[in-house]
Amino acid sequence: MTFLRTYLIEICVAAILSIVLLVSLSTLLTKPRLWTDEAVTLELARNMHEHGSLNALPAPGSWYEAPYVLQSTGYPVTLSLAVVFSLFDYGFTQARVLMLAWMLAALVMCFLLMRSLFTKEIALGSVLSLATFASFHANGRTATGEIPGFAFLMAGLYFFLAQKNLWLAGALWGLAVVSKPSVFVVLIPTITLTLLLQQKPFWERVRDVFRVGIAMVPAGALWIFLIIPEPFSIAAWQTIFGFLVNPYAAAQGTMPSLVSLLLQPTIAYFALWFAALALAFRALTEPSHRVLYVFVGIFSTLAFLYYLRSPGWLRYFLIAELLMLVLLPSAFHALQIRYVNKLPQFFARFGAAFTVGCIALFQIMQFNSADIYTSHTSLRVANYVNAEYPNASTLSLGHLGISVLLNTDERYTYIRLEGIAPLGEPLSESFLPDVVIVEDAEEGTNYYPEAQAILNAHYRIVQMVGAAGIYTRNK
Repeated sequence: MTFLRTYLIEICVAAILSIVLLVSLSTLLTKPRLWTDEAVTLELARNMHEHGSLNALPAPGSWYEAPYVLQSTGYPVTLSLAVVFSLFDYGFTQARVLMLAWMLAALVMCFLLMRSLFTKEIALGSVLSLATFASFHANGRTATGEIPGFAFLMAGLYFFLAQKNLWLAGALWGLAVVSKPSVFVVLIPTITLTLLLQQKPFWERVRDVFRVGIAMVPAGALWIFLIIPEPFSIAAWQTIFGFLVNPYAAAQGTMPSLVSLLLQPTIAYFALWFAALALAFRALTEPSHRVLYVFVGIFSTLAFLYYLRSPGWLRYFLIAELLMLVLLPSAFHALQIRYVNKLPQFFARFGAAFTVGCIALFQIMQFNSADIYTSHTSLRVANYVNAEYPNASTLSLGHLGISVLLNTDERYTYIRLEGIAPLGEPLSESFLPDVVIVEDAEEGTNYYPEAQAILNAHYRIVQMVGAAGIYTRNK
């Protein structure tokens, strides 16, 4: 019993991690479905494992001409995947299992940070708030860089605020930025402003900025070394800059109105919590607590502005959402203490814990109804082709998610990507592989209209798997 009382919070955290693991394993490969960004990550990691290159291979021996524009997910994820593939062979299951490990690492770092700055009980509430949030699972299970970057971000905050080690904090923040540059680019101004707003003499604050900046350089230098074949090419840097400045060039969107923003459930939900954090900030007295709140406030504001520039893609706001959920238990605790004399007896004693419990319960209820795209079509198509045509030359037309699951050595891909050159060679009279997979047999050829006439002339459909059509060449 003494052991149980001493380590009750740690046991509860371990139970939450176990539940996250079990819940995720039940739909590991299908929820969310395999999508383009994740497929690109798998393609890069597979080629790093098999050929030693972080690039896409849309046809045997034919590499993509600009690998640096494919790196929306950075090398901390792709290299770790390549290591896993070298140990356990290439496979989609292996990739998703590694992402579960990243999710657990993020939750553990959340607990360590909040325990070191606040209390074990508050840290438990932070873990519970994250673990019950559907978007944490939707983004965490997929082989993309948001959750690994978040884990590095939390680790950096831990070494910055709890260990007072700016060098290690900067190195970890550098890894966060390169894990998903389009999402974590706002981390750089956030760190700079947070350090400059510290309660220190001015030149000490400037020195802190330089320390962190220097510590972040190695992560960026390794990124350049790994993905830019000609690092001194002006054209390559112009392409990278243009893509990072406007990564959604192909998507049409306008800045939403204030009314439409307020009607967006996710934005309204986190606007409420941002207001709670702002109110709690006034009650904070510990300098490290105030610095953490300032950091989250700046990051959330910049991420929201970045989201406004996009066509409404909430993934640019995801990390801000996670940071707010991490801080909520401490905010409710601060408000409980501040208004203890004005609250009913129950809320004066248990208000923070009760509120966090209600939020977790609400998020659990929302979990199953969350808009997480679920599908096993890609898996079924790949399994069928791998079994029936194991050595055939196979073209995936418009679906990289199927292509990365194929085993054949003669694997071909053609897919158009937003804002950058297409990947691969389309079907033509001079290019007629043995098998062609069309993402949607009825509508998919609109993606490449010329393919329909070629399919009619040279192929026959042999199998429909969901909406995907599998064609074989006429003998």
